[in-house]
Amino acid sequence: MDAATNLVEVILYRSPFYIVTVFLICILLGLFAVSKKILDRRGAIGASIIGGVIAITADFVWLILLILFLALNHFVTITKYSYKEQMGLAEGKRGMRSLDNVLANGLIPSVIAFSAVYLEEGVAPVLYLTAICAVSADTFASEIGVLSKKVYLITTFKKVKPGVDGGVSGLGEVSSMVGSVISAFFGFFLIGHLSSYFSSSFLSFPLKPLYLFLPFAAGVLSCQLDSILGATLQRWGYLSNSGVNFLSVIITTMGVWALFVFDIV
Repeated sequence: MDAATNLVEVILYRSPFYIVTVFLICILLGLFAVSKKILDRRGAIGASIIGGVIAITADFVWLILLILFLALNHFVTITKYSYKEQMGLAEGKRGMRSLDNVLANGLIPSVIAFSAVYLEEGVAPVLYLTAICAVSADTFASEIGVLSKKVYLITTFKKVKPGVDGGVSGLGEVSSMVGSVISAFFGFFLIGHLSSYFSSSFLSFPLKPLYLFLPFAAGVLSCQLDSILGATLQRWGYLSNSGVNFLSVIITTMGVWALFVFDIV
């Protein structure tokens, strides 16, 4: 597979057995997510489609990373859930995510996977990992940061209540770094090694520190951008929480892409 390969050829390259297997796995995972109240029904359908698109247009290893991301972020969502529920800060019913959450977090990774054959070699996997790190950083910061008693609005640094749009805390900042670095490490070895071994170098990147640090740093910066958008556009009523998440991930991945386009990295 090379950069000249078009998307139709990529899909035709897949065997019918692979395609059927991928969608069966995605459907089964969706049913499991519903049974464990990780996703609601519409969210599970959306996640199954996104997972299928990623595995078929890019690589199955990319899907594995997405599954790990979903499990990790669900874990932090249900952490101290009873306390969050009592304080009115809980996400859904026992952390159950909706279609809006799925699209806000998974649509950009699926678009990157869909567009991988049209980008220069090694760029798409970095952008994909960047998007995963960005969402993980924000989820960790939001779900763990609300447990902090000292929260400040990022635009004015005035003290606000936990859960206020645009609120940041020391605990939340550290949590965002933890979420981003965990995703970066998983992605670095999964995409950097396994995709190269089982698929092609086109869908992976070299095992160099840059490809570990760049998605990690971008994820943390995306979390700050998310807070700024939350303190402004969301508080002004122009964007929902999912809209803020979606926009911050887009801006972050486009920024990393620009680094490659202008040969900065």
